[in-house]
Amino acid sequence: MDRLEVGELVLVPASGNSLKFERVEMFYHRKPDENTLFFQIETESGKQLSLTPLHLLPFGNCSEMEYGELDSDKIERWLQKSRFAHKARVDDCVFTVTQQRNKGVKVNVERIRKIGRRYSRGI
Repeated sequence: MDRLEVGELVLVPASGNSLKFERVEMFYHRKPDENTLFFQIETESGKQLSLTPLHLLPFGNCSEMEYGELDSDKIERWLQKSRFAHKARVDDCVFTVTQQRNKGVKVNVERIRKIGRRYSRGI
């Protein structure tokens, strides 16, 4: 994140259960030279995400996130309900992405198995 610049492309959900690249428009907070608290979220498959406590993250009850087809409308509804990362708890679920050979990427729902905290330089 400390190397990401406004105008660069990031991967975001799109229609048809696919992903697309969109430009970064702004940062809510950015302090590249400051030691900052990061939450480290680990899922049951071992995927890890490190983010600040005020980063917005779609997470919630696993049964609700897994219910029905995981299409772009459902992902969009969860994105609109994003909450601050510091409110996530073990056993909540988050979206993860898996690269599929010759099929692009797949969005999955995964349970959080561990949440840690560490200080690191820069946002």
